[in-house]
Amino acid sequence: MIISFLLYFLKYDMRNKYVVLLIINLLFSDQVVAASGLPRKELGDKPISRALETAIASRQTVALNQQSGGRMVAVTTEEDQNPNYTAQVISPIIADGEAIGAVLLMSRDNGVKMGDTELKVAETAAGIVGRQMEQ
Repeated sequence: MIISFLLYFLKYDMRNKYVVLLIINLLFSDQVVAASGLPRKELGDKPISRALETAIASRQTVALNQQSGGRMVAVTTEEDQNPNYTAQVISPIIADGEAIGAVLLMSRDNGVKMGDTELKVAETAAGIVGRQMEQ
């Protein structure tokens, strides 16, 4: 239920600035468990990439922008060679001291840049999900 609420809130509050929000949960499986936006069908239930596993394990929230020279992280194993995003925020979900997944905000639109606001939104969503998973 909390995942549905977060997807609804973020999808409609951001006024379509972002293509997709993902919540990936490593506790149950190493795959995308919820996606919102246009690429929902192409990302849903797909296994996550090694690069994303590494980003989650680092326990750091990061904002990546192609405009600033950032290298995008592939989300699924199918995208390993060439992720086609222009901006990403990756925020790990921490529950009981373990990194169990991540909240991602991503865009494929040119000119979109993830900043402090997007970073805080992803961190807040990841914090809420982490606390819910502890209960």
